Amino acid sequence: MSSIRTLILILTVVCSIPLTGALRPNIVIIFTDDQGYADLACYGNTKNKTPRLDRLAEEGTRFTSFYSQTVCGPSRSALLTGRYPQISLGWSMPANEITFAELIRKVGYQTACIGKWDVSNRRPIIDRMPNAQGFDYFYGALGANDAGRVKFHENNEDAGMTDDMGSLTRLYIDKTTRLPVRVQQYGFPRKSGGQPPLLEEYTYSNVKTNIGLEGNDF
Repeated sequence: MSSIRTLILILTVVCSIPLTGALRPNIVIIFTDDQGYADLACYGNTKNKTPRLDRLAEEGTRFTSFYSQTVCGPSRSALLTGRYPQISLGWSMPANEITFAELIRKVGYQTACIGKWDVSNRRPIIDRMPNAQGFDYFYGALGANDAGRVKFHENNEDAGMTDDMGSLTRLYIDKTTRLPVRVQQYGFPRKSGGQPPLLEEYTYSNVKTNIGLEGNDF
């Protein structure tokens, strides 16, 4: 599983604006690819170690009855609209669909979409791009990396391309951390001497150790 697939397909970060004196919370949605229902410890897995995601689940909201399509575009459309995926409306999400970004913007949120959009037929169809669907800021790809390269857009403008798939994770994280959101720092656990421990047990390269299958073939 490459870094482009394990990262966020759509990472939506919305920053809060105080209205009538009340501070609205930031909302962060992490939408992952190829993740089974029980792949995370917070969903009952007893072998996979996912402490960071478990903590997010503990401090946030954990969905247990949300239907997810088996392919990316319909899942993304369902997340954005709250509707079940439909097979009769063509390749793209219809421009007249109301997204959650449009709704929360009405109550004072600023919205941003970072990452893979892929609900506008992979083309710059202006009324189906993120800025027309409720997002104040967009940086990412309109489609997938099937051709071995990713073409970026920043809002509605071309923003270059890359064939370095390994750079996408860092690029999207950098774009996200520059947004004006309130951030709580999650520090690494420390060993004596102040050095952070190696986190190899949580990496994909050590997946057999992670799930207790070291020395065995899949």
